[in-house]
Amino acid sequence: MSKAYTDRNLLYRNANKDDDEALKKLLSENSMDSWVNLSLERNPSYFDAHGLMGESHTMIAYDTHEDKCVGMYSCTYMNLHVNAEEQNTAYLGELRVDEKYRNKIRVLRYGYKSLEKLLPMQKDAPIYITSIASENTKARRVLEANLNGMPTYRPLAEMSTLIFSTQFSCKNKKSRAASLEDIPSLVSFYNHKAKSYHFSPCLSEAWLNGLSPEIGLDINDFYIRENADGEIEACFALWDQRRFKQSVIKSYRAPLSWLRPLYNVFARLTQRVELPKENSMLEQVYISFFACGKSGLFVGCLKEAASLAKAKGASSCVLGLSSQHNSLALLKRELKANVYRTCIEMVGFDDGQQEAELNKEFLIQPEVALL
Repeated sequence: MSKAYTDRNLLYRNANKDDDEALKKLLSENSMDSWVNLSLERNPSYFDAHGLMGESHTMIAYDTHEDKCVGMYSCTYMNLHVNAEEQNTAYLGELRVDEKYRNKIRVLRYGYKSLEKLLPMQKDAPIYITSIASENTKARRVLEANLNGMPTYRPLAEMSTLIFSTQFSCKNKKSRAASLEDIPSLVSFYNHKAKSYHFSPCLSEAWLNGLSPEIGLDINDFYIRENADGEIEACFALWDQRRFKQSVIKSYRAPLSWLRPLYNVFARLTQRVELPKENSMLEQVYISFFACGKSGLFVGCLKEAASLAKAKGASSCVLGLSSQHNSLALLKRELKANVYRTCIEMVGFDDGQQEAELNKEFLIQPEVALL
């Protein structure tokens, strides 16, 4: 595998620990624009959030004439459910380009060429996906234009990320923390439910046994709810990534930018998420690997998860669902959730990664904590 790819003054290579500050700066200064301008940051080190599940690679781009870092992207190979089967799938993420270089299409074009030169374009990973904020029309307009020398981007479906308060009271907790002895049944239950969604992660006993508190997730952060016969009927994990992965509020759109103090009074009275000050971090915990056998359990499980997250010092929870999920409207109403929408897209290269067809009977729902 090549160590670097160059084209005139642009140099692309595998990022290493010496690039830590440059990577963090790109993430901090290039936020995601929606009703809230949000940056997804990595502190104290970018690499602390590397390879949470699967094999991750990060590429960095430099302008050699200016001696300046101008862009980055990452690629993670994970075993995900596709057409109800386990499939090694590549997720392209963290695409960031310095503001002064965004109108230079060759930065992107050669970046994709570097992907083929620098990354192991695994033949057993025929599907490459990515996510783009639905309201990021500038980025979508460029990427979906299928310009010469660029890969093809095909929108597949929209995903809704629900952000809701942890201020729900839950006196009768029905879930219990999982233990190592629960791993086989937990894996079986979750995968059986998750395979009905494209791009949901495949849990494995090996991964669960190897979890470490360093990534904010241990087996005791998984919770299971059992029926009267002792069978699992729901499960979820509370994944606290704040120590290495932060969501920082940069700004709000008007009129919310000046109505925020009044909104927060309303939020406190109605169990909604309060909006933090600009340039502050969201104190959030991901509700991950959520699976439920009965839709009637959804609200109760998630309110219980929220109360457990509050004990971790979180003020909000984050859950990703397909925008076509039949319980989405109910959950938005009952959890009084704010919603951030992203478009899941398939990325196709010259060697035919985009040829895979998805069974339309299954919804598209990746795990938001891994995006």
